Amino acid sequence: MLVLYPDVPRLLLDVVGLQLDLQDLQDLLGVSVDLATEGELHPELRARILAQAQTL
Repeated sequence: MLVLYPDVPRLLLDVVGLQLDLQDLQDLLGVSVDLATEGELHPELRARILAQAQTL
């Protein structure tokens, strides 16, 4: 599962907080969860990834 967020967090504490939330999500779903901005997606994969994305 990939979680996209709209803006790059401004503080390290924001990143740490997001990572803790992701760990909870991984534990709940039983799958690996990655955190990325849309711009961090590889250009050759971005369109395919976004086409398959589902909003939760």
